[in-house]
Amino acid sequence: QQDKRAEAMADLALCYWRSGAQDDGRAWFQQALETAQTAETKLRTLTNASTVEFSSGRFLDALALLNDAAVFLEEVKDEASHGCYHSQRGLVLRNLENVDDALIEYSAASMHFAKAGHIRYLARVENNIGFMLLHVGRTTEALPHLDKARAIFVSLKDSGSVAQVNETRARVFFVEKRFAEAERAILNTITVLEQGDDAPLLAGALTTQGSILA
Repeated sequence: QQDKRAEAMADLALCYWRSGAQDDGRAWFQQALETAQTAETKLRTLTNASTVEFSSGRFLDALALLNDAAVFLEEVKDEASHGCYHSQRGLVLRNLENVDDALIEYSAASMHFAKAGHIRYLARVENNIGFMLLHVGRTTEALPHLDKARAIFVSLKDSGSVAQVNETRARVFFVEKRFAEAERAILNTITVLEQGDDAPLLAGALTTQGSILA
């Protein structure tokens, strides 16, 4: 069962990556790729391997891995695998400042996640689209995507993710000078984040609140 073996290697690679041992993660991903037999396993392995390069700021290397993975797309029928691939490609292209192509990839990811019934992943993609559009100043386009992401997370009773989306919505309202709406959105974010232990997110939200109140 070589594909199962390859999946275990890829999982181990992610463990090394999360612990900060990126070179070990790369080595295990390479072994996983050499062991993988099916197109689906190779697609997932290369998609996950690009995460290591992305987190290192090596965006072109991450894109090269995703380009290698693209040759397996036609053979893979699993919608979730397609969604993960396009979502990761959108993230890489966003950081390469290629907004239009990133939007195309995110739209493809959204479609595949919807077909797979993975609404949590769908919400994350919608949030990423909204954040990117905010970053390039297209706030009018950003808000519908953020509202869609928020509605999904509310339906899932995921208060942490709702808070993060609200922080982005607050920033959109702030840019549009809708300060009362911005204040309500950021207050919701801070109320939730103060109950957790994610200090960087809370610090960012408090900074946003300071700008709004000023």
